Parts: sequence; structure tokens; C-alpha cells
Amino acid sequence: MRAGQMRQRVDIQNPVTQTDSTGQDFFTYSTDASGFPAMVRNATQTKSEDGYIQNSGQETYDVVVRYTPLLDYNSRLVYEGLTMSVVSIVRDLELKHSMTLKCEVVDR
Repeated sequence: MRAGQMRQRVDIQNPVTQTDSTGQDFFTYSTDASGFPAMVRNATQTKSEDGYIQNSGQETYDVVVRYTPLLDYNSRLVYEGLTMSVVSIVRDLELKHSMTLKCEVVDR
């Protein structure tokens, strides 16, 4: 996947701690960036040893975005109605141009 082909748009969400009426803390997510350029590819399917395409169970996506400090392992992405949690981040540390994320769908 090349970072120059970012034609899709994702929303970046991060957790926010709030307190309910009984004094208990709970988490909600706030949208920190809306319409952030990305390249999203479904990575759920894999090939078996025989060359047949098979599902891997959990629905996963590979997402390439421009480098941003808004994303970490607590972040979520929303893409076309799918909410995905970030499970892996690969940063181009030298140039800080792009980030490749592995994400899993959290609710369907």
C-alpha cells in the first residue's frame, strides 16, 4: 500500500473519561479528526496452503494514514459506518510521513 493513494476518509476517535451521577468514571469516545485522508484495505481474507481464499475470523483492516500524533493504541477509526480499534501501529520514524495501522472491527 502506498501513502500517495489516500482516497478514503476516516474519523479518528480517542477515549475521554467522564463521571456519572454516582461518581463512577466511564469512557466515551470523542471525534478528534473528521474526514482524515486514508487508504483502507480489508485484510480479513487470507489464502490457505492450497491457494483458496478463506476468512480469518475477526474482521481486520490495514489502514495507511499520514503521520499524526492523534493516533495511538487507544484510538478508534470510523470508516463507512465501521468502528475499528487500532491493534498495531507501524510508523515511518525517520521521515514521519505515514503510519500503517492494523485495525479490528469492534462492532457490527
